[in-house]
Amino acid sequence: MYGNELNQLKIQSAALTASEILLRNDVMKEGIKILYQQVNEIKLQYPFTIEEQIRDEEWVAKEVEKIYEQITQLNNYEKELVTNYSNLINSNE
Repeated sequence: MYGNELNQLKIQSAALTASEILLRNDVMKEGIKILYQQVNEIKLQYPFTIEEQIRDEEWVAKEVEKIYEQITQLNNYEKELVTNYSNLINSNE
């Protein structure tokens, strides 16, 4: 799959001095180190932070209950708005 790229890299590497190769190696090591740090930072952010919590069925059940409560509240608010809208329309007739 990457045969062509690897062949080009071999050709380019053959033209490099030992110090240039060492420098490139150090740059790649530093780049890999930075990437590992970025991956670790990403793992500290949502959704990776809830990995343990989603294994806890009690926590999941509580969260589902919270969502259902929010849905109920929003449905009630919607009904209130519809009622208010209907009252406004009917009062202007």
